[in-house]
Amino acid sequence: MKATPDKCADLILEITPLVMRAVRTEVAQYVGSGTTLPQFRVLSHLNRGDRCLSDLAARQHVSLATMSKIVTGLVDRGYVERAAEGNDRRYITLRLTFNGQRFFDKTNAHTHQKIMTRVESLSSEQRQRIVAGLQALESVFAEKGHHRRDEATLHSKRKSK
Repeated sequence: MKATPDKCADLILEITPLVMRAVRTEVAQYVGSGTTLPQFRVLSHLNRGDRCLSDLAARQHVSLATMSKIVTGLVDRGYVERAAEGNDRRYITLRLTFNGQRFFDKTNAHTHQKIMTRVESLSSEQRQRIVAGLQALESVFAEKGHHRRDEATLHSKRKSK
């Protein structure tokens, strides 16, 4: 098979929904119907640092009203807290609570384990090609200002769980 840009685009559009469906299924099976994938993605963003509502809405490509509903659900469950920054009470920062961090860590570890189990059957060479391919995709699709966490950071986070 020749790896033309057209073939790459076709495969990305075909495979990405399959991967996301698997992730969505694993998250839903672990946490039940109480947490949606968009809520889990918000927790993932907040796990990387505090954010404001407009930043989260932009990252997930949804309206402020939609993001406000997603965040309100997480606040109501005690996973996220809102805090005014400095003297400007209009600027609200969102951050994970202790329970939110614990919930995210457990759900993420569970999902990570399930995905790892799926790729274990692949050969080492196949896994290496997947890693190289995903790193290449990240370089083309990563948002400006959104830096990939280095391998040492990812490794240390996994070891601490």
